[in-house]
Amino acid sequence: MLALSSAAMARDEDRRLASLSLFAARVDFTEAGELRLFITVYQLSFLKEIMQARGFLSSAGMGVAFRMLRSNDLVYSPGKSG
Repeated sequence: MLALSSAAMARDEDRRLASLSLFAARVDFTEAGELRLFITVYQLSFLKEIMQARGFLSSAGMGVAFRMLRSNDLVYSPGKSG
């Protein structure tokens, strides 16, 4: 919430906030980072196009993004043989 609020304040040229510390908070998503292990370049491009056109990713779009992550690969299952 603090990152969102400070971004809105900066956009509105509200100067009441002088500094901000976000220790260990992931707020910069310009690079996909570890997400690239679970999603293809084409899927990232698709999501980027949608967000650039609308300016945001809708809740339905967020659901699609999470389904693209192949959730079965994100969960450890000791009974699963590889």
